[in-house]
Amino acid sequence: MVKRCRGKTRPIAGLALSFTGPVCAAFGWEPPGVQLVGTGGFGKTTIGKVASSAWGGSSDPKDRLGLGVSWNNTANNLEVVAAAFTDTLLFLDDMQNAAKDDVIAIMRIMQGQGKGRWTALRHETYCTPLFSTDNVSLARRLRGLGITSIEAYVDRLMELGPPRGCRYFFEGIDSPAEFRQFSTLLRGLASDCHGVVGRVFARRFAADLTERRARLEAFLCARRDRYLTEAERIRSRTGRDLTRVSDRFATMHAAACLAVRYEILPFTEEEVLAALLTCQRDHVAFVDREYGIAGAPSPGAASTRGSVSSAVEALRPLDRLRKYLRDHAASFVRAWSSAAEQRKIADPRGYIGVHRGQPEYWLADARFQSIAGGKNAALDLKRQLAARGLLATVRRGEGLSYVVKRNVPGVGRSFVVALRRKTSRR
Repeated sequence: MVKRCRGKTRPIAGLALSFTGPVCAAFGWEPPGVQLVGTGGFGKTTIGKVASSAWGGSSDPKDRLGLGVSWNNTANNLEVVAAAFTDTLLFLDDMQNAAKDDVIAIMRIMQGQGKGRWTALRHETYCTPLFSTDNVSLARRLRGLGITSIEAYVDRLMELGPPRGCRYFFEGIDSPAEFRQFSTLLRGLASDCHGVVGRVFARRFAADLTERRARLEAFLCARRDRYLTEAERIRSRTGRDLTRVSDRFATMHAAACLAVRYEILPFTEEEVLAALLTCQRDHVAFVDREYGIAGAPSPGAASTRGSVSSAVEALRPLDRLRKYLRDHAASFVRAWSSAAEQRKIADPRGYIGVHRGQPEYWLADARFQSIAGGKNAALDLKRQLAARGLLATVRRGEGLSYVVKRNVPGVGRSFVVALRRKTSRR
C-alpha cells in the first residue's frame, strides 16, 4: 500500500502525520493537523483511510472510513472520540457536517485540553494529531459559522488542495478510470492491513524510548532541524510568520524519518523531505489566496468546480475596495483644498492626504465596513492590507489598531482607516 504512494505528496503527508502521535506525546511537541480541501470524490477520504489504517480500522465492508469518524458529532461526543484516538491519529471526514461548537471543541482538543467542567477534578488532556477533509477552506467554514477570530486557527489545521496541475489528490493519476482503479486498490489494501503498522511502530518506539531515549531524541531533533533549515526558503506573499507551520511540518518529517529508520515506510529521508516541503509551499500559497492575495491559484485547485481556491470568492472584499477607489478616488476631498472647495461636498466619499511624506486615502471606518461587506469582513481585509504594508496602523496598549488619527479637511483630527497609496509616475 505504502509503496504505491511513492511520489504522491498528499498521501506521504498523511502517512507522516500518522506517526506523529507517539512522538509528540513522548517529547511534548505540539501535534500537527492536516486538512485536504476540494470537491468530493477526488481522493481525500481515500488518503484519510490510508493514513489512519496504521492504527486500526473496521472489517465491516459498509464502513467507508476505516478508522475514520464523521464530523457529524456533538461537541461533547468529539471529546470522547478524541480521547479514544489520543497518541495515535484522529481522522474526521467532511467538516461541512460540523457545527460551531464542534469546530471550537476540536481545536481546543488539538491544543491539548478538553473543556473544564465543575464536576471534574482536572481537565482531560490530549495528544491528538488530526487528519480532516472538507469541500471548502477553514477560513470560509469559520466565517459561515460566525467565528471571527480566524487567525487563531490558521496553520493549526494545515490545508492542502490538489497538487499543482492535478485534478485528483494523487500525482500521476489523470483519468477517471485510473483514479477509480487506484483508489479502489488503496482502500482494499488499507482494509487488509489495518492496525499492523501502528503496532510495529509503537513496539519499536517504546523500546527506543526506554533503552535509548537520549539517542532517539537526538535523531528526531536532527531531522526537525534539517527540515527547518530547508523550510527557511519558503515565503508567504503576505509576509506572515511561518514559524508555526514550519514547526508542525518539521515534526511530521521527524516522525516519518523514524518510520523510515524502522523500515516501515519504504522511502528515503530525501523523498519524505521533498514531499513535505512541497506540501508546506502549497499550504502557504493556499492560505495566501484565501486571505485575498492576488495571484493565480494552483492549476489543480482552480480547475475543480466548487474548490475553495476560487479567486472570485477569496478576493471579494479586496475587489470591492479596489472598485470603490477606482470609481470614486478622483472625487475624494484633498487635504490641501480650500475651505470653500471642502464645503461644496456635503458627504465626501473619502479624502486624500499626506502623512509624514506618505500619500494616503482616508475613509471613515463605517464606510470601510460597508465597502468590505460587514464588520468581520472589514477586520479581515484590514489585516490583509496591514500585512502587505498598505494600511497605516498604530499600537494602543498591547494591541494593534487599524484606525488612526488624521487631520481631516473641514472636520479636524479624526479617526480614519488610512490606506497607503502607491505612488505612480505620470
